[in-house]
Amino acid sequence: MSKAKRLNKYTTFSLVFILLVICLFGLQVSGVFEPVEKTLLDQKFRTFEREVPQDRVSLAMIDQRSLDAFAQNHNIYWPWPREVYGVVHNYLMAKQVRMVVYDVLFDQPDFDRNGIRGELSDRYLEQMFGTYQNSVLSAQTVDSDSGYTSSNLDKFTYPTESDSDQELYSVHNLPIPRFLQTARSVGSVAIPTKQESIIRSVPLFFDLSEGSALPALGMAAWLSYMNFGDTVIRKNENYLSVDSLQIPLQDDGKYLINWYKKGGVEQGSFQHYSFYGLFKAGMEFRQTGNPKADSLIELKDKIVFIGANAAGLSDIKSTPMSPIEPFPGVEIHATVTNNLLESDFITTVSDSTKNIVLLFIALLLLGVILLAPSKINIPISISILIAIILTGLMLFGSARIWFPTAELFLSALFITIVGYTTKYVTEDAQKRAIRSAFDLYLQKELVEQIIEEPELLKLGGDKKELTVLFSDLAGFTTLSEKTPPEDLVKFLNEYLSEMTDIVFKNKGTLDKYIGDAIMAFWGAPVPEEDHAYYACKCVLEMEEKLKELQQKWRSEGLPAPHVRYGLNTGDMVVGNMGSKERFSYTVLGDHVNLGARLEPANKDFGTRILISEFTYQKVKERFLTREVALMKAKGKTEPIRIYELIAEADSETARQERPFTELFHSALNHYYEREWELAEAKFRDALELREADMLCQIYLKNIEVFKKNPPGENWEGSYQQISK
Repeated sequence: MSKAKRLNKYTTFSLVFILLVICLFGLQVSGVFEPVEKTLLDQKFRTFEREVPQDRVSLAMIDQRSLDAFAQNHNIYWPWPREVYGVVHNYLMAKQVRMVVYDVLFDQPDFDRNGIRGELSDRYLEQMFGTYQNSVLSAQTVDSDSGYTSSNLDKFTYPTESDSDQELYSVHNLPIPRFLQTARSVGSVAIPTKQESIIRSVPLFFDLSEGSALPALGMAAWLSYMNFGDTVIRKNENYLSVDSLQIPLQDDGKYLINWYKKGGVEQGSFQHYSFYGLFKAGMEFRQTGNPKADSLIELKDKIVFIGANAAGLSDIKSTPMSPIEPFPGVEIHATVTNNLLESDFITTVSDSTKNIVLLFIALLLLGVILLAPSKINIPISISILIAIILTGLMLFGSARIWFPTAELFLSALFITIVGYTTKYVTEDAQKRAIRSAFDLYLQKELVEQIIEEPELLKLGGDKKELTVLFSDLAGFTTLSEKTPPEDLVKFLNEYLSEMTDIVFKNKGTLDKYIGDAIMAFWGAPVPEEDHAYYACKCVLEMEEKLKELQQKWRSEGLPAPHVRYGLNTGDMVVGNMGSKERFSYTVLGDHVNLGARLEPANKDFGTRILISEFTYQKVKERFLTREVALMKAKGKTEPIRIYELIAEADSETARQERPFTELFHSALNHYYEREWELAEAKFRDALELREADMLCQIYLKNIEVFKKNPPGENWEGSYQQISK
């Protein structure tokens, strides 16, 4: 590649890279990738769903079955009396539950119904709370400019330190005072969604003032379980620090929930029990004092969340694990608690890391597309795009790392489109011109090499060992005189097309057509160590195809001429020959001329395919050949041995012809030794195997002459070619 061309490529690369970086960061800031990224994250959760690491959280579900059972069996309708919760709470304590978390708002005093006094009902539940000191109750928080400063919540809030501006909340739907006095902790059940339909992240704390925050329900349960009292909560840009634990946060300050296997109303992530089943067990425990009556209920040292999954109670959400099916809100809080218990977090790749990766991808893709050869840049570009997807999936599946797969993939796709568009505009016009000019004349590999290295289109050549072929239709002059021009053109085009396809198929380079003659060579421009083998294989395939064409021509009433071939191997000059305005890629040299002499020599010996001794030495182990003569080519003084190419050595044709060639070679050896009688006998035996073999007849005539007039002492048995 010339220096000017390289400079032009690097200039284009630099300009496109700068513009791409500006565009990509603009798209990133606009948030155009965010919806796709979140959708892909949801799919990752569903694809790589996991079991809950440890069985430390269970759910007591206020399900439709419980609502129906209370109505049918006790004539109790929603909302239930607080005494019902007291019975269940007391039973859970008997089962040695560690913590009971209520995703139920007790913000109003209970009322009288069916002989149950509301105040007594509240007092019974208050007694349970006060006795066991392990209840976490719910409150509701809403956005507020001023926050909430009531002293009623002082013992349930945590001191906070933050490096950023705080969004303040006020608290509504507080538990009634008697429950506040006896509760272990209070947490907010609010799940702000900012108009998103799917819940992916939640706040862990709700700031009520500049230095005080109320935990979310799941966080409150974990803090109580871990017995963190007045721990200071420190919040910075990326983490929330509670004691020694650092909890990763997103840019908006929310916690990205690490979901487990598919949850929902029918089958949740956690072990869950119907609330009414626990109530029945609690009533039996009240009567018998035996908490082990139901051995299927195993709750020792667990945190039990009590919440609703009945559709009519309006606590059904959409999550990545169930975007369409009902998902109870209580399970969201339970999942957060379990994440905290296990320190089981999603690791989010930071913006700085993401941007470094994006810059690297942009550099790599643009470099491959604009600077690398065309034959490798498309596979590499596709591999990079696939690698982004696979990396994102593998990191999430194995280590729960949220690699921004969609953003990087779409950015890489955008880079790829821009890169190839630039390449098309700046380079492909030149390449299309070269391809259209040479596709019909040159081997595909040569065209591609010229496209990648246009400097090849200059005058000059290199010396290389190659194999050259000359072929010619026998009697074409007579054929052209007797055939109408339009039929002759059709005939010739069909023949040349079929033969050229075989040349290209066998890695050959078409040099030129000379009327009905074909000139081709092997070993350049694309180096090929087995150039002699492929040239010989090509000629045999051309002969096979010719037999098919001859049958077709005869059926059409056309002449069916045979073809003569000459092959030679040796050092030749190969390159662009001609003038500055017009030149062709061709070969020159003595070995080219020798190949040209071999083709017409077939007429003298009655053969079809002649190869030189130089080609023979390259292929003698792979093809069956017959030595034809020791020939002095036209214009040459030194003789060379020439051979007839018959078939590939392991073919059926070779098996059939081998007895004849062995007998012929034996006769030829006697001939060179001047053993005329032995040579004559064996040539006649060979004629019995191949009738009318012209070469055998030539040698028999020579023997007849030599028997009467023996050759001189300097006779070497060579044949002098007279015509070319």
